[in-house]
Formats: sequence, C-alpha cells, structure tokens
Amino acid sequence: MSNEINNDDVCDACGVMVELGSVIHEDDCVLTLPISAPDESQAKQLAQSYVAKAKAKFADCEVSEKTEPQGDGILLTLSLTFSCTAERLIFEMSLR
Repeated sequence: MSNEINNDDVCDACGVMVELGSVIHEDDCVLTLPISAPDESQAKQLAQSYVAKAKAKFADCEVSEKTEPQGDGILLTLSLTFSCTAERLIFEMSLR
C-alpha cells in the first residue's frame, strides 16, 4: 500500500465528479462577506457581529473592511483572514 499523495484524486459521490484540489485550496484562508445596508452604521453593526463570532473562535483572525456607496445604501466588504483553510471552513459552516 502506498502512502503517496495524489493531488489529482477524484471524488465520485452521488454521480458528481470533482477534483478535490479544485474545491479546497490550502491557501484559501480569506472569507469575504459583502454586506449591503441602508446606512454605514447598520452595515458596521452587522460586520461587528461577524467579527465578534470569528474572534471568539479564532482570536488571531485578521479583519479588514472597505465601504462604498451602492444605490440607496452602502456596501461594506468585510474580509476575515484566518490562519488556515480549516479555520475559514469551520467559521463559514458555523454561519449556516
């Protein structure tokens, strides 16, 4: 039995074939959340709730945000950078 890792492994589940490396990349540590709101204070309030949840689970999570006008409101783009892909996936799944 070989212990070599084949990066071209294919998953065949429920008739769907996917190359595993094309789904989860080891350097995919950033979760970007676009938040639309009528005003900046509401957008920041929602963003802070995401940041609090992320920091509660992963204290070293880095946070950045960018705001821009959008139609009648504001678009706040929140970026959460985790130390590894697993942390990002765990946090993202906890939001659902």
